[in-house]
Amino acid sequence: MSQPAMSAGLYFVAGGARSGKSAFAEDLAMSCGPNVAYLATGQVWDEEMADRVALHQKRRPASWSTTEVPLGGEGQILPLSRTVDGILFDCLTLFITNIMLAPDYQGLEKLVLRQLVLERVDDLIRAAVSAACPVIVVSNETGQGIVPDNALSREFRDLVGIANSRMAAAAQDAWFVMCGIPVALKELDWRQKNGWKAEDRQ
Repeated sequence: MSQPAMSAGLYFVAGGARSGKSAFAEDLAMSCGPNVAYLATGQVWDEEMADRVALHQKRRPASWSTTEVPLGGEGQILPLSRTVDGILFDCLTLFITNIMLAPDYQGLEKLVLRQLVLERVDDLIRAAVSAACPVIVVSNETGQGIVPDNALSREFRDLVGIANSRMAAAAQDAWFVMCGIPVALKELDWRQKNGWKAEDRQ
């Protein structure tokens, strides 16, 4: 059975490490058409990361274009969306990491840095929602493990959690991938089914 056509706008896929989230997001992107733009936020710092990148590259169709965007990927979505069938942004987690570790942001107070990161996340959301093609954003779920033992890691965990919530709320569809199985989150939203309006309590 073929995938139903995806309209333009934001689609969100989250999951834990090795959950199958990227593979599912790639399947979604393939359903958009042959001309897909892959925006990669990862940077190769060591052999382990090189192996992960190679695995992703091997899975992607030859017709896809790949652009490495450690920073600034949100600014490429709108112009790209007018020229391709779909965009896959992988991933939000590394996007946030790269911003937090950017030289220009070092030494900022915690709340100032948080505001700057979330402003960039909101820019990414606005671009994806307004895009002329489907935009699939992938992210990690980082909040279901043990509490990290240092302040930077705890702040990273919290920022990813807030960003994921904002992404899922703005997306046309959102999935959580667990054990390789994608679960449609919007269909399970109790508030939506019962007419409740979600409030931003973050």
